[in-house]
Amino acid sequence: FAQLFREKQRNEQQAARLLEAERNENEFRLIDLRLANERRYRTLAEAIPHIVWTARPDGAVDYFNQRWFEYTRMSVGHAGASWLGILHPDGAARCQTDWERAMRSGEMFEAECRLRRASDGLFRWHLCRAVAERSPTGHILSWVGTFTDIEDQKRVQAIQAEFKSTLD
Repeated sequence: FAQLFREKQRNEQQAARLLEAERNENEFRLIDLRLANERRYRTLAEAIPHIVWTARPDGAVDYFNQRWFEYTRMSVGHAGASWLGILHPDGAARCQTDWERAMRSGEMFEAECRLRRASDGLFRWHLCRAVAERSPTGHILSWVGTFTDIEDQKRVQAIQAEFKSTLD
């Protein structure tokens, strides 16, 4: 009976070790999957011609793609964890107010604003959009945003408006 008891204990210990090993293997697979998804996201963000950024739920930027650095020549640290510092002064306050409202409400943020291009110091129009990434329970985990250069579109609209006004 003593031998049967020891074998039973040994079998239970082995089963517990096997279960723990399986849990560890599953955790490693999940970590691997998360890292692969992160690499895929970063690769996609670097491949597109837009400025891409992410921010924490409070709006503090924690990632800019390479296009940001090419356009602004600013590091994340120098930007102060925000994109608001390179906006044209005429629209900065309104844009900041709208961004803060979006963060409070969790609604998509969208604004047309002018960003300073470092290569020549000129401000160009951009469409800024940000959407909240949410947990399954609806809590905001982060924000994903883009800046799309719309300067040429704005110029065409201005020419069309001018032309239309000369016809009237």
